[in-house]
Amino acid sequence: MMQSVNKKRRLVLRFAVVVGVFSKYTFAAQKKDKLDNSSPHAANIESFGAIQGKDATEAIQKAIDRSPVVWVPPGKVYLVDTLIIPSNRRLIVDGTLRRVERAASDSYMIVNSDVRGGNANIVIEGNGELDGNADTQSGDRQGLIRFVKPVDCVVRLKKAGNNRYSGRNPTTNGQGCIVFVDANRSHISVRNLSNWQREGLFIDGASTECSITRVNANGDGANSWSAVSISGAGATRNRIADIATDNCGASSIVCDSTYSEVDSVSSRNNQFHNGVNFGHAGKPATGTLGKNITVVNAGQAAKSGSSHCGIQIGGGTMDVELSNITVEGAFNHCIQISDGATRVKLNGNNRLTGARHGSGLNAYGADQVEVSGTIATGNNDYGLDFNSGKDCMVSDSDLRGNKLGGLKATGPRLTVRNTPCRDNGALCTAG
Repeated sequence: MMQSVNKKRRLVLRFAVVVGVFSKYTFAAQKKDKLDNSSPHAANIESFGAIQGKDATEAIQKAIDRSPVVWVPPGKVYLVDTLIIPSNRRLIVDGTLRRVERAASDSYMIVNSDVRGGNANIVIEGNGELDGNADTQSGDRQGLIRFVKPVDCVVRLKKAGNNRYSGRNPTTNGQGCIVFVDANRSHISVRNLSNWQREGLFIDGASTECSITRVNANGDGANSWSAVSISGAGATRNRIADIATDNCGASSIVCDSTYSEVDSVSSRNNQFHNGVNFGHAGKPATGTLGKNITVVNAGQAAKSGSSHCGIQIGGGTMDVELSNITVEGAFNHCIQISDGATRVKLNGNNRLTGARHGSGLNAYGADQVEVSGTIATGNNDYGLDFNSGKDCMVSDSDLRGNKLGGLKATGPRLTVRNTPCRDNGALCTAG
């Protein structure tokens, strides 16, 4: 008994530390939001020879090399190939930077200067746009921004997208529209992300105390993979928040990061895989909190027999807590817990409805799953299906109105309290 109490205390303390880190980072990011684009010290790229509609790469690079703050004026389009950004630079993009035609394969519009040791204090922001100009590209595997080992770096833009990545000859490195690799205390926000190819906003590798927030992402279907992803072996204490996605080609939102937070996110009409994914093989999301999550019509292009769910928890993930979850119309299960995941809690105000080929929740071999305050109804199979897991619990939930029944459990020691399973109000039992 004492060991159980101490374990709970440690878990509560760990979550408190994580929330404290989030609060500290969020405050720092809010302070950065107050940067003034009209700074008189900003170097106008036209003063260095940039001409709208022309290749301005050399002129903008000269401005970056000589000035700590560089300004791209509004209402104009400048063509660029690749810009190299050193530490302690701020690029204010109030106009449009568009990729030159026929840019090289395996290249990005903006990269950091030191990919071995990393760079610090780079800010790319503004009310303009980064445009990958995909229709004019003959190369492949192209993106907008790639920073390796960034520290205290920020990308905060009004609009970005339209990079080219056909999917041929993929590499093992993170590829996508805007990518940070092995980042520390860095942040990405794009108010309008559209028509990206491969990954959208991707924080890859062993990244710590980073965030992706304030994103409205509209994909073009199969070519636009995940809109937002923080994923990597060793990734920890990161945050995904205030995200709305539509028509992604793969899982809309991915959190493969331990002791992290996913808050106020939505996925609608993704084509394949899952609406929101916690954990992949070798990249668990252990200790992560998820709240205020909405997933509608996950797996639109999935075929019969495939497992495309609203929310997937896997990859050996443990100690995930979810609350205020709504999943509607998933191709398979609304929520699936599998692939070695265990000790998952659904803590109230959850609604799991309309699973087309599965259950409201399917816990496959997952032990110590606790469900409370959950309505699971209108699903093709069961409200809740505890498949081979042991020591699970259901309380204060409503599992009426599912095709095969409210509750199925094939593992030992299931506890059920105050939960109706049948339309006549009959309560579920553990048998």
